[in-house]
Amino acid sequence: MDTRGFPDFKLHLAQSLANGTPYVNRNVNEDDSVESYTGKIFESAMATLDHVRHSLDKSAINRAVDLLTQAKKIAFFGLGSSAAVAHDAMNKFFRFNVPVVYSDDIVLQRMSCMNCSDGDVVVLISHTGRTKNLVELGAAGTRKTTPW
Repeated sequence: MDTRGFPDFKLHLAQSLANGTPYVNRNVNEDDSVESYTGKIFESAMATLDHVRHSLDKSAINRAVDLLTQAKKIAFFGLGSSAAVAHDAMNKFFRFNVPVVYSDDIVLQRMSCMNCSDGDVVVLISHTGRTKNLVELGAAGTRKTTPW
């Protein structure tokens, strides 16, 4: 489950309950063996990934790749647990020799967006896509020339 012990598991579980997304597969029963619940969790994850793969918009992915490879600067923003994903993306994109920024602070994110110019790309990362502050940031971004 990718946690560092019981306290970390409790934190992940509390965060998932607050977001309304299950951290543990509902098909996992209390009396399941390790092999049983491990299999259920992996099957659920693989089914979800397969569903996402088949529902991807290939032209949108190509457009995103074009924008990212031609960007003058890339900004990665996320809040909560998505901030860790945004931070990881920033670290990975450093390899492409493009100026990259990251922030997990919504105020700094807004200020960074206001200072974006032509050729800059902002990547908003959210697990649910419903995080109010990021949705508002994305809506504000559509009014600028910066690709979002």
